[in-house]
Amino acid sequence: MDEKVLMAALAGLLHDIGKFAQRAGVGLTETWNKDAERDYGYQHALASYGFVRQHVPENWREMLSGVAYHHRPKSDQDYWIQLADWLSSSERETDEDNRIPRMQSVFSSLHEYNQPRYFPLKRLNPLDRDSLFPVSIANNAWKSETQKEYDHLWQEFEKECQARQLIKMDDRQVYLENLFALLQDFAWSIPSAFWQSVPDVSLFDHSRTTAAISACLASDKRSIEWCKQRTKDKSQPICLLVGADLSGLQNFIYTLASSGAAKSLRARSFYVQLISDAIAHYALSSLDLPITNLLYNGGGVFQFLAPISAEKDLQRLTQDVADRLLALHGGTLGVTLRWTPLSYTDFESFNHARERLGKDINRAKRQPFTAASPERLLEAIGTPANLGGDPIKFCHVTGEDGPTLGQDKDGEFKSKFVLSLEVLGMTLPRAKYIICVPVLPVGASLATDWHSALKTFGLDIQFVTDEKLPIEKQAINQFARIWNLNPITGPVDTGQMDGLSALRQVISYRPFARLTPTDRNGAPLTFDDLAKPMRTGCNFQRWGVLRMDVDNLGKLFQNGFGNKASMSRTASLSFSLRMFFEGWLPQLAMPQIDDPSATDDLRGHVYVQYSGGDDLFVVGAWDALPEFARRIRRSFGMFACENPAVTLSGGMTMVDKGFPLYQAAEQAGEAESAAKDFKGLKKTKDAFTFMEVSLDWQMFAAIQQQADILAHGIESHRLPHALLQTLLSLHAQIAQARRTGGKLVFGPWTWMAAYQLTRMANQAKDEDKQLILNLREKFLIPDAQTDALGLAARW
Repeated sequence: MDEKVLMAALAGLLHDIGKFAQRAGVGLTETWNKDAERDYGYQHALASYGFVRQHVPENWREMLSGVAYHHRPKSDQDYWIQLADWLSSSERETDEDNRIPRMQSVFSSLHEYNQPRYFPLKRLNPLDRDSLFPVSIANNAWKSETQKEYDHLWQEFEKECQARQLIKMDDRQVYLENLFALLQDFAWSIPSAFWQSVPDVSLFDHSRTTAAISACLASDKRSIEWCKQRTKDKSQPICLLVGADLSGLQNFIYTLASSGAAKSLRARSFYVQLISDAIAHYALSSLDLPITNLLYNGGGVFQFLAPISAEKDLQRLTQDVADRLLALHGGTLGVTLRWTPLSYTDFESFNHARERLGKDINRAKRQPFTAASPERLLEAIGTPANLGGDPIKFCHVTGEDGPTLGQDKDGEFKSKFVLSLEVLGMTLPRAKYIICVPVLPVGASLATDWHSALKTFGLDIQFVTDEKLPIEKQAINQFARIWNLNPITGPVDTGQMDGLSALRQVISYRPFARLTPTDRNGAPLTFDDLAKPMRTGCNFQRWGVLRMDVDNLGKLFQNGFGNKASMSRTASLSFSLRMFFEGWLPQLAMPQIDDPSATDDLRGHVYVQYSGGDDLFVVGAWDALPEFARRIRRSFGMFACENPAVTLSGGMTMVDKGFPLYQAAEQAGEAESAAKDFKGLKKTKDAFTFMEVSLDWQMFAAIQQQADILAHGIESHRLPHALLQTLLSLHAQIAQARRTGGKLVFGPWTWMAAYQLTRMANQAKDEDKQLILNLREKFLIPDAQTDALGLAARW
């Protein structure tokens, strides 16, 4: 990679590190005087350069002038960092040494909401509620503790810098990526700055977007005069915003026979994440850009910044990626790659630029293979997806046949690709690390295993299930990215990976939503196994599919920030969503201390197939999924600061054993769409569809509580089982009257309720007698409570 590009990105990452040091009380302020102010502009710039002198190899330091002098620029790099700093935040500050105590959640001010909640000053750990969730702090109560917390966090940070031996690293890319990982861990909840708005942008997000812009300016070799001119003529392009979107994901992941899908389903969705990672890094490598330029990657979508000069290379890259993906999966997966120029004005309203790019991508997705070369298209068109003719030899998971078939240990025919995913499915629940070694891309051909498919885009992946790993020989002394699938809680041991050079590895935390019920052999439970209900004594066996996503997310990005839609602020919103869905969400299967209703352990009954970006897909026992959905909505509301503009809708379906997964997925998707169409008295959406009925979450929780009361009463033999049938019969009569347009004041249900429920009440004990009488009263005048009671009885 070009040395100037790398060093510009590194200077961008480091340009505000002094703010962290200052707030911890170690910012070299004792050397501050008029001469220093003239040279550096602000104390934190001097403190930033103090970090450079302490933790950057000596022979690089003079190449990082932008860290110290971006407020008083002299060299090209100084001006690149200054311009990138302004563009990233889109807010010119009057006092950049303002020592802000806490970072406010981006949700607490989104869409004109004003309920400040603040993140804890802790190392990133989305598995720990106390480390991730923002809290209200009254009357500046934090001030007495803030200094201690900053000091503790800075000491942890410095220990980690020393443990990774930053000062000894001679590879600048390895250094850059280690620093990137450290800032993600330690600066995710440190506020970047405070001007006329709220401190809701993290130092990590501001630094990484500044680094991305700086790398583009360096790649284009922008002059000092060019940088000065961009602040005057705000219409001229500065860099490119590039977006990619994988298509065909639903069919690729879910169009499977349910009988064999469970063994490979989670691995299949994870493979999609890996292939997206591989393509993103392949694109950056092809354009000679650092990892800082990757703004977002999740759910088969990624975005990055590229220099203006990269446009021709992007055109070649688009065809190259399309050809490789077409060869690998024969058109099952496609990719759309588009870009749009960004001017100074676009950075001031980054939401409009994102919307512009999104519309272009959506138009192009209607013709997903137009980017492929004619030769590759002709080859794909001329190759049949199935050879046909043999009623026995076909994959029992995907239905495909042909020469790529193999057999599992039970002698069942499956494609070799499916068999490789089943092995991956066994490995994922036990994996502790993922090692990614960049390799030379291999020629593209039909995928017969996931491992070699990723090598098509230059990525060699290995999973670590033990603390030590005998690395394959070709990885020794190579540059390797080590993704830790659990939050890093202490200084890393760079020697724990046998065969990897300590100074050639990048260790970073990778959030990954894992929740996989397994059998005694460690294999994922089949869907038939998941059909066994969570509640003991219940014989109703069904498995179900739950789908949920954030309501109106596009509009939140587009309009939620008002006139403060900077690149770094939108990056903070994306990062927050990722930490909730990929990090925290699986923890909700455990009993929740803060939720009196969440006492059941759901981990053996729900199977997270995908959770990331802003949506999720879960398979599980029919009676566990509704409770999991309730916990997710409740927890998401608290994480999003109870902002009424940030809501979540979902739907689920329940099916018999042997039911095709793809049909269950479609039904759950239809249920989710019905929830999106829900119109309540005060708001739309923010609903859940259960048993074909859409409800707001408050009503759903009330129905769940009523169903639990009925279930416990009948299980303990305090209430007669006939009570359920009576309630269902009463509700059916009311529903029929509605359909025929009849009056609902009185009807047959009135007399039936009066007679049968009174009779049951007279036979019950005091407490249960009153319960039945209360139920009787609800049928005197049918309303929403009556409908809720009918649904509770059905449940």
